[in-house]
Amino acid sequence: MYLLVFLITGLLLYLYRPLIYKIYPSQQIHVKISGNVKNPGIYLLIKGSLLHHLVDKAGGLLDANDKLNYNPEATLVDGQVIFLGSGKINVRK
Repeated sequence: MYLLVFLITGLLLYLYRPLIYKIYPSQQIHVKISGNVKNPGIYLLIKGSLLHHLVDKAGGLLDANDKLNYNPEATLVDGQVIFLGSGKINVRK
């Protein structure tokens, strides 16, 4: 009996995800990226996003060799400004 109630509750939560996201929106951050990316600019991301998510959203790197020059697992924060350039990454808050 309890298993059936648990499964039905899980199914309802799954089906009504869009409504739940409207009631409890995830926190969003704005991050600016420039330099060696295809589409530099300001992007809206979910709090807790990583640098590689931002690079992917900006269209990827212009120079594939620059993949070695930044930490793709760095966590982003709101208002952060990132410049990906030759040989170094400049992160400013």
